[in-house]
Order: sequence, then C-alpha cells, then structure tokens
Amino acid sequence: GGTAYAGVQVTEGKALGITAVYACVRVLSETVASLPLILYKRLSEGGKTRAVEHPLFHLLHVQPNKEMSAFQFKELLESHAAIYGNGYAQIVWNNSAEPTALWPLLPDKMDVARVNGEIVYQYDTGPKKVPIPAYQVFHLPGLGYDGVKGYNPVSLQMQMLGNTIATEEFTGRYWSNDSTPGGVLEHPGRMSDDAHLRLKGGWEKAHQDITQKHKVAILEEGVKYHQISIPPNEAQFIETRKYQLQDIARMFRMQPHMIQDLERATFSHIEHQSLEFVRDTIRPWLVRWEQTILTKLLNPWERKEYYAEFLVDALLRGDYETRMRGYRLALETGIYNVNEVREFENRNPRDGGEDYYRPLNWAKEGSEPEPKEQARSIETRSAGERYRMTQSYRGLFRDVFQRIVSREVAEVRHGLHKEMRDMLTFKAWLEEYYSTFGAVVRKQVKPVYRSFAEVIKGSAAQDISAATELTAKD
Repeated sequence: GGTAYAGVQVTEGKALGITAVYACVRVLSETVASLPLILYKRLSEGGKTRAVEHPLFHLLHVQPNKEMSAFQFKELLESHAAIYGNGYAQIVWNNSAEPTALWPLLPDKMDVARVNGEIVYQYDTGPKKVPIPAYQVFHLPGLGYDGVKGYNPVSLQMQMLGNTIATEEFTGRYWSNDSTPGGVLEHPGRMSDDAHLRLKGGWEKAHQDITQKHKVAILEEGVKYHQISIPPNEAQFIETRKYQLQDIARMFRMQPHMIQDLERATFSHIEHQSLEFVRDTIRPWLVRWEQTILTKLLNPWERKEYYAEFLVDALLRGDYETRMRGYRLALETGIYNVNEVREFENRNPRDGGEDYYRPLNWAKEGSEPEPKEQARSIETRSAGERYRMTQSYRGLFRDVFQRIVSREVAEVRHGLHKEMRDMLTFKAWLEEYYSTFGAVVRKQVKPVYRSFAEVIKGSAAQDISAATELTAKD
C-alpha cells in the first residue's frame, strides 16, 4: 500500500474495509474452501481412485493441522492470496518424507527473495526474522508470479482503491455535517456581535447533525434562509459508488451478481454468468492450488502416480429440469448408467442399475442387434447374474488389496528407516520380511475369495442341478 493521489492511506486492511473488496475476497475464499479437494492415484489400467491411504489425502480433505479444518485452511490461504497476492503455509515433514501438517503463515510478515539462484523465505516473528527452507513453505502465488512471488493487487490498484476510500470518507463527513435546512441566513439590518454569535450557535445546535435532519427552523427579526447545499444526487454520490463497484469487480474478475450488484441482471443472464464465474474466475485459482500441491507437497517420485483435484460438479449443476434432460441424454447414449446418475443426485444405487444402454443404430458394422422380442436364454441370464455378482465384489477385493499394500508400504518404510545401515543389511532384512509376507496375504484374501467362490458356484450349480457346497479342495 501507500498514499494515493486522493490523499488517503491505502493498506490491505483498509482495502478489506471496502464492502465490494470484502465481498469479492469472501466469494473467492469461501467458494474455493467449500469445494472438496481430493488426492487421486492413477490406475495402471487407466482411470483413477481416491488415494485414501496417502497421508496427504487427510491433510487436504479433512484436517491440515490439529487446530483447523480443511475448509478453514483453504479459506484463509485463498483470502491471503486474493488480497495480498500470496498465501503461505509451513509444511511439517516426518522422517519418511511425508507431510504431516500445514500451518498458515501471515503474508505481511513474510519476505521472499532469490539469493544465488535459490528462493529464500524469512518470516518475521517479532523479535527477529526466522529463515524457513523453501521445501518447508507451501507458497500459493496469485497473478504475476515471477518465480519469487505474486503481485500485490492492493499496491497495483492503489489509486482506484484510494478514490473509493476517499469517497467513503467524504460521504460520511457530508452526512455528519449535514444540515437540513442549510445555507445562508440573511438579516435585513446590522446585527451586533452578541446577536450574531447567539443566532449562529442556536442554529448549529438545532440543525448541524444527521440526527437533526428535517427539524423545523424558527426564524426571527426578519431573518431569511437561502438554500445553497448540494443534494446527494446532484453530487453524483450514487453514480460514483456504482462506478467504483464495477472497478473493484473488474479487479477481481468477479461477476457483478456475485457481489449483489443486480441492477442489470436477468435470470438467464445470471445463469450464464454463474458458469463464467466457474470457468473464468474460480478455475484459475483451482489450477494454482492443484499445481502448487503437486510441486510442493508430493515428492518427485510420487508426481507421476498421484495428483490433487477439486470437485467442481456442484458449481456446474443447472436447475432440476435441465439436469434431468442432460441425464436422459447421457443414459440413452450410454455415457452414464442409472446408478451413476443416482450417485450424482445423492441417492443409493439400485439392483440392475449398472447396465449401460446402447442405441440400436450404434451397432458395429456386420453385427445384428438382438430383437427386443427375443427372450434371452437361461444361460445368458445366468451369465448376466454372475457378472453382476462379480461387479459387486470389486469393492471388497479393492479394499483388501489396498489394506495389504498399505501395510506392506508402512512396514518396508519402517524397515528402511531402522535397518538401513548398509545395502547388504537391508537386503537381508527384505528377504526375511518377504519370506513370511505371502502368508499374510493369503490370510487377508482367503475369506473374500471363499465368499466369492460360494456365490459364483451356487449360481452356476443351479443351471446344472449340481451340489452347491464347497469342499476344502475348492
């Protein structure tokens, strides 16, 4: 900040005192904070799954430190980045190179510079400035990041914000000194000094305050009143404030209706502006978050496998009728199945909802679609039932293997930390560990495999009237 041409001091705190600035910062920070931030793991066969076993998942989605929720942390850092141009947090790492906590830092107390090609952070704790290594700082820069830090929007827009602050101060002083009636008092003759002071003091006492507005004025001895005050509409206070509101909205790339400027809004106009808000205003901030997480919170060997992503589906949802038309089109073209649509609408899945529809005219060349009136054979129906049973067990198999892998990773990391005196010692420890690990795997997966085998064999046995009991050999 600094002193604007309007003669007022402009700081980040004074800028937040402007209602439009506060509204823009609040919309940005609360919107980003309310979106779920999920850590994903890429699957080898394609697709992704939530990386709930990774410690960073809990920090981003639930609680970044013991005192704050994920919402509070994201809201605070986004507000810092929006008004100061930069948001900072200290990263706490454990001995296994895993982040265990994120603690926010005040941006006005942080000095950032490039020294000998390296970024250096210094945090002002009061008595002294404490250096913080770059790998321990989560730095969320705003617009204009030059490799060191983002631009401070208050400094860049100091003159415009100074005019707004000066207008607010002038308006307040105008109303505090307003008198209605107000203007010039004309006496037909010459008044003595005592009479002049008495008339002036009595008039100001009766009318010079906003609480004295519109009181009756009593004039004596032929005194006449001539109004010379400027009405607020002639002083263009309202027009000036509207223009300043638009300027501040442009500063934050904020759609007017998001900060309650509905003068020119229509229903269809607002709906399209809401989509623009997600695409043009919020999306750049989300990308900044996601890429900063990738480079600052994930180790280099993890970046090909893990990534963070905000879920913005809720912001893009249209009205109920529009959503239903979209779902119908997606169902008819086979993009979604029924259970996926029900999940979008926060409803439980239903039996048979996993099937995808395929239009008959989309069949591949040379293949004839089965006529609708032709009933499927018993064998086909049984195969379909077994397929649905198989699909229902996918989650169980995934969970048991995730537990096995999580246990394996944790124990190997512990062994690496404990037994890494030299490579021969660690290799011997690995051989001993994996000599018994197979029994652990069999113990974990055996109940799920046996349950799955019982269901499949029971279904198949009904077709050939065979026994459904499993033997030890089975």
